[in-house]
Amino acid sequence: MKNTISESEITQCNKWEIGRYTIIELVDSSGFKGVGISRKSQLEKRNNKNLSFEIAKGRAFKALSLKKEHKLLYHPFMG
Repeated sequence: MKNTISESEITQCNKWEIGRYTIIELVDSSGFKGVGISRKSQLEKRNNKNLSFEIAKGRAFKALSLKKEHKLLYHPFMG
């Protein structure tokens, strides 16, 4: 059975913007951490912060759900 993470289970959400990277760390009620990173391309003309936060948040949710299912992560932008 697949575990789905809802917004109500998230107890802590940390956001960082470092250069062209956006990092989001999510911690749920059971103590699992999921990290998502998004990278802005040098070719992008617009700086859309909301899009980068949504991409990083989606990757963090996916990392968190995989950790709760005790599966391995193979993606360099999730941890």
